[in-house]
Amino acid sequence: MAKKDILFAFAEKSNIQLNLPQNGGLTVLTIPAFDASGFTVKLEAMAEVVVQNATPDYTVAMDIVLLRNGIDIARTSEVNVGNGLQYITTPNITWVDIPPPGTHTYELFITISTNPFVDERFVLTRALTATLFPPDNVLPSVSN
Repeated sequence: MAKKDILFAFAEKSNIQLNLPQNGGLTVLTIPAFDASGFTVKLEAMAEVVVQNATPDYTVAMDIVLLRNGIDIARTSEVNVGNGLQYITTPNITWVDIPPPGTHTYELFITISTNPFVDERFVLTRALTATLFPPDNVLPSVSN
């Protein structure tokens, strides 16, 4: 039996600033819709997030969220205390999705809140990759 090819889709922006709303969220990348019927989809995402403020005392809380068709399928959170005028972080997330048959869109969504309010919050470089594995190319796995 011939094996199907592994497929690959991605979106990326390099050093293009996108402002993030204070105490809100925003889709920072979207992979164009594709038919994922019969595939296991491995998602990998990263974003360079920058917070700048005139004073060094603030707390930053952020969520990095993967969305399938606008629905949250995976997230990771990060909370840090800013002790300088600029805070830069590069959070990332990896997730294996077994979507229902059909066409799907994947997005990288970031929420950020700071206390107190800070002068600037933005994302620079960001990437979202979907690797589609056909069933013949996926080994059995065990859940503990």
